Amino acid sequence: PVSEPEPVSEPEPVAEPEPVAEPEPVAEPEPVAEPEPVVEPEPVAEPEPVAEPEPELAPSQRVDTSVQSSSADIDGENDITKNLLRELESKLAEEKTKQKLIETVKPTSAPSYDNIGKGLVYNCKDKHWACIGKDFYEQCRQNYSWNKQSNVGVECYPYVELDSDWDCTVVQQEKIDSIGDTSFCSQ
Repeated sequence: PVSEPEPVSEPEPVAEPEPVAEPEPVAEPEPVAEPEPVVEPEPVAEPEPVAEPEPELAPSQRVDTSVQSSSADIDGENDITKNLLRELESKLAEEKTKQKLIETVKPTSAPSYDNIGKGLVYNCKDKHWACIGKDFYEQCRQNYSWNKQSNVGVECYPYVELDSDWDCTVVQQEKIDSIGDTSFCSQ
């Protein structure tokens, strides 16, 4: 007997494994740099300046220090001027006794205002401030004293003698700029 061939079965297809999708790489966020905290310096308390009492001066001897400059270039000069004016106030108090009438036994003419020096005077006739030398400053004092004692109009008023020609020039300019008091001419 002939045997029948066995039916050949086709091999079953082997299922290939499905490719596994690899996860896409996730980009990690870049770290954000935190700003460093700003440390504010603590204010240091400045000691309060102690105000020294100023000597009492007659109105004609007071210096007007209210004139201010707005230019930054002049601030340094302004400080120097203020310091000079403070020194002048104390110097005026010292010279108050010198400003009193000195005994003059003879008439004395007003000095020349052309000789530059450290004595600040006011020319009451021509209405201007001048810095004159020591001898001329003394002559102005004598003229002032003689005229006051003789009831004659004031020609020259001896305002103050300063430490240097430069100091005198600075104070003279301050007097001009601030339209300094000249009531001593009419007393």
